[in-house]
Parts: sequence; structure tokens; C-alpha cells
Amino acid sequence: MFTLNKMSLLAILFGGMMATGCATATAATPPAPPALATQPAQSGSIPFEVVAQGAPFVSNSETLSMRAIRGDDPNKSVPNDLPEEAKIALRNAFATPDPSLYIVINGGGQPSGGYSVRINSMTMNGSRLVVNYTVQGPKPGEGAATVLTYPFVIARVKNTSVPASAVVFEKQ
Repeated sequence: MFTLNKMSLLAILFGGMMATGCATATAATPPAPPALATQPAQSGSIPFEVVAQGAPFVSNSETLSMRAIRGDDPNKSVPNDLPEEAKIALRNAFATPDPSLYIVINGGGQPSGGYSVRINSMTMNGSRLVVNYTVQGPKPGEGAATVLTYPFVIARVKNTSVPASAVVFEKQ
């Protein structure tokens, strides 16, 4: 009976610590990205869907990079300078060839948590697809982990014949 009471007490204490956030974590993880959603089509805009977004702690690149990759390009490859999370998302997207256009923006190394890459809009300007994006930092007064992060976003534009070479990126 005494052992059962000790076990019950330990379960209650551990459960209380977990519920209040008092337990110690074994590894720091970045905050969850915003929910992935299809962007609403505005007048003159091209609808797109965010398929992956994150800010992991490890990457092969410290610099900002942008690229467009056609899902139906037989020579497509997963760029090596992306965080592993982004590589996995692209490999999954490329598992079955499709005529979608993938927009990949790697925000590069950022000095703390709280950074994200956001695609504000995609519009056609003549024969060019213009991708307007922002690399956002933590909000003023918002606590952020002092650790390097590598924010990225991957979006898919379905049913388009725009070649990857016709994509232009504009940082806002």
C-alpha cells in the first residue's frame, strides 16, 4: 500500500509539473510555425499554398536564398543549402511529379528565435511571377531564445505554366 501511495504521489507531482510547464526540457525546440494555409486570392494575385515553414536550429547555409523549382522538371533536385526540415518537405513534394511550381525561400542565419519567412503575395507582371516576401523578426518585447535559427518557407503554386526562370523575388 505504501508503494502505491508513493507512486500515486509521484504521478500527481509529475503531472502537475507537466501541466504548469515546470518540467525541464532535454532539448530546446523552436516555436511551432503558424498554421499552414492556402493564401486567399486577391485581385491580380496568384493563389498559393504554404506546404512547409519553420525555423530550425541547424542549416547548411548562413545566407538568404530564393529559388523556384518546377515539380514536373525531370532535372529538379533538392537544394543542399536548405535546413533538413525543408529538404524533407521538398523530397516529399517531389515524390510524385506534378505541374506545380515550388517557391523556396531560406531566410539564412538569424540571431535568435522568433524569426520567420512570410510570402506576402504572388502576382503576374507580364510574363514574370513576382514573389513578394518578408523576413520577420520577433515582435518588440517578445521573449526570444538566444540561439541561431534558420527560417524558411516553401509554397506551391498549382496549375501554372510559369517557368522557374520567370520568377522574380522582391523583399519587402
